[in-house]
Amino acid sequence: MTHKPIPPQLYLSLSDARAIAVAAQGLGGKQRNTDLLTTIERLGCVQIDPLRPVLRSHELVLLARGVPAENIQSIFTQQAGLFETWGHAHSLLALSMWPRLEWQRAHIRDKGLSGPAIDKKLAAEIAQRIADSGPATVAELGKLNGKGWERSSPIKTACEWLLSIGELVVVDRNDKWQRIYRTPQQADLPVYSRLDCDTSLKETVAIAIKALGIATEDHIRDYIRIPKTLAIQDHILSVGAVPTRVADSTAIWYLDTHYRDFSPHTVTEQSPTHDLDSITALSPFDSLIWTRGRQKALFGKTYLLEAYKPALKRTFGYYGLPLLLGDELIGRVAARNTQGTLSLENFEVDPGVPFDEAKEIVKRKLEKWTGLPGDSTWKDFTGK
Repeated sequence: MTHKPIPPQLYLSLSDARAIAVAAQGLGGKQRNTDLLTTIERLGCVQIDPLRPVLRSHELVLLARGVPAENIQSIFTQQAGLFETWGHAHSLLALSMWPRLEWQRAHIRDKGLSGPAIDKKLAAEIAQRIADSGPATVAELGKLNGKGWERSSPIKTACEWLLSIGELVVVDRNDKWQRIYRTPQQADLPVYSRLDCDTSLKETVAIAIKALGIATEDHIRDYIRIPKTLAIQDHILSVGAVPTRVADSTAIWYLDTHYRDFSPHTVTEQSPTHDLDSITALSPFDSLIWTRGRQKALFGKTYLLEAYKPALKRTFGYYGLPLLLGDELIGRVAARNTQGTLSLENFEVDPGVPFDEAKEIVKRKLEKWTGLPGDSTWKDFTGK
């Protein structure tokens, strides 16, 4: 695909670009209580991942932005005003995103999903059964094969297809954390005028730019996984994003118009601070850092999740949580919560950051987030 050459209109230092990116994500300062739905609307989508060494990823993402733990408990109920589908991988999104993903549903209907072949006849039967008999989990619809992530069946594949094209929707889960599939009508989805694919794509692009603050076209695409076959450059410009050069990068970045008159003192309502008490542990699937090239470009770090590596091949730990201080990543922690005992597998901070003080602050925050008592027993394997 040929791109039009876009001359930059603004120039930003790397530190300014970092401050904008962090502020756009609702991070960077001492956190106050924030509303669950408002936070997810601001982010566009929150990735779901089944791993929970400390907490599940979506919980870490929301806690890092000041959503009270008690409010997060309602996240998989119909009352939360959320639904699940493809965002950046499988994600939680606000119901207001439903019409804005028409481009995605159309693309999947046209191109299909990767993985096992879909039994379209079975899918139609499942959709009709749920319409007639009410919401159901995959387990209630038929038998699954295999264990854990390998569990699959033609029924599960059909349900994922129906979810992806919008004929079924998931707005809640049961107490076993199983998805409950329903029709959009059963989910009481809000009634919108149907958006055409191009308009819905433009609105998705606008949401991604707002959530990122400053980003290249590749970053914008990756945020809600827009295929390269769909042209978005005109949409990026039409929503007011400003072509910008960031430090010595040769790429064109696009600045959310909200930050056009950026200054370090007005970029965020939560003034960035370098007080160690404001250290925040981030999920490795946090939307600030999930695009690894952007993480490297903005923060100079290439923290990778090692949970899927054999233990002997890990260089840091099973589940490394990057540590954000102000607008910088200053280290990471590998921790686990095993039956009420927190284990510190590894901990590192950059030179100049007080190691012991930072470690103690992070430990106390993880205790608070997991709901463990202040005197909980820690198994510290860091050797420090």
